[in-house]
Amino acid sequence: MSDEAPETPKSAAQSALDEVIAPVKELDAKLAMQEAHIRNELDEILAERRKLRAVLRVVETDPTTKPGPKREPGKNATGDWVSDKTVESVLIAAASLDGNLTTARMKPLVQRNQSTILKALQRLRERGQVRLTADIAGRGGGKVFVLTPRGREDAAALIREGAPVAANNGAT
Repeated sequence: MSDEAPETPKSAAQSALDEVIAPVKELDAKLAMQEAHIRNELDEILAERRKLRAVLRVVETDPTTKPGPKREPGKNATGDWVSDKTVESVLIAAASLDGNLTTARMKPLVQRNQSTILKALQRLRERGQVRLTADIAGRGGGKVFVLTPRGREDAAALIREGAPVAANNGAT
């Protein structure tokens, strides 16, 4: 007697089906590997194209143009008036601070109310001397600015011309 049981029609059909399916599964696994390899290549190509486009943007920009005001000169964003003297004192105070510029940080240096400082910062933004980096919404929020290289140069020129570094306590 043999230890093996005779094959039933169900197991014979299953083994025949397994023989037919095995090459299909092998082909599927092979194609999956090719797909993964091609996707990796595509990702590398896309990354390389992004780098090239960034280089082209830098090369194709006109180096003589500087970022500047986006609105008509002389008009500020809010339509509210602030004196040139206040704008200059805010610019000089901004140059003395490192990092982010907020009205709260500048208030002790400029000795104006925060809304006046904000108007001056908005005017400086229009001139391209500061850049808005964050506009925080909600209670206690505010605007965060940074000084641009152009703003730093203009502040240095004001200081060389003899503009007062410390803010005066006069009117706006």
